[in-house]
Amino acid sequence: MHIQHTTIFGKNVKIVYHSPLSGYVQNFLSSAPPPIKSDLIFTAYQKSEDCSILFNESYSEAVFNHDDVEAASEGRRFLIVIGFLQALYRFVSISYIINNDSIHLLHGCAVASPEGEGIAILDDGNGTGKSSLMAAMCLQGYLLVADEFTFWNSANLRSQPLSRSPVHLRPDVASHLLPNSNKILGKLLEPNSVFEIASEPTRTGVFLFPRAASTFALSRLSKKDLLERIGKSAGDHLKKLVNPELDRVSFLPPGSNIDVNGLSSALDRQERRIVENLSRARVMGFEVGLPSISTLKDCSRDTIATIASSF
Repeated sequence: MHIQHTTIFGKNVKIVYHSPLSGYVQNFLSSAPPPIKSDLIFTAYQKSEDCSILFNESYSEAVFNHDDVEAASEGRRFLIVIGFLQALYRFVSISYIINNDSIHLLHGCAVASPEGEGIAILDDGNGTGKSSLMAAMCLQGYLLVADEFTFWNSANLRSQPLSRSPVHLRPDVASHLLPNSNKILGKLLEPNSVFEIASEPTRTGVFLFPRAASTFALSRLSKKDLLERIGKSAGDHLKKLVNPELDRVSFLPPGSNIDVNGLSSALDRQERRIVENLSRARVMGFEVGLPSISTLKDCSRDTIATIASSF
């Protein structure tokens, strides 16, 4: 058995491994000195051909059950690691929204400028190219805060760095942006090997929503539209927890459902909390049209310049 402690936005999480999964993913997680008392306990154990997530009634403990990692193919192993990360971060997120806190798990990435200004690159249900744009911006000198799982506080606008959580880039994007990297682990990229990582929570008040497009375009969003899109992004991970078939990448078999009592009302409260906290905050959002992989570097450069001129 292997026990690891990590802290996400002040929540102490004790991760207990009972399987070879530990050796495959523990390098992806930031570690902290063991706290005196753990707020949350996340247990991972192996049981061949049986994948599931179980929660106790107070959402203070979760059990992640997965199939045999050692015997899995590379593709299946990738799915199990993604499933582990999805389960862990979504579990932490539940504890926040059930308690009506202002910390939200956004579906998307976050980066920070060298001056410390954060930008979230989000999926509102219709997007594509989040991680691609994030990687291109990091190659322009931005710091990586998080990929795919962005913990963000709508009360103070700060995003939490997840410095060891892997980056998931499509192989064609990775080979185009990082042609000389030998740090690609299957389909997962070890972030601190190729990007500079933010070390502190970053004020994040700019939000980008990438779209596939024939030409590059950057369109400013109204405040009302922006808040609606952030609300959708904040609920996306947890809706996929309840209905895994919504995930494009999931370790759970088709037809799986996880009963999360009280989640629907908590999601409604979360969207209201975002509107309340941001109604007077200085935030702005853009829809970004991305035409092709070959234009990513130019698009990221133009995006950075437009945002800088908008302040």
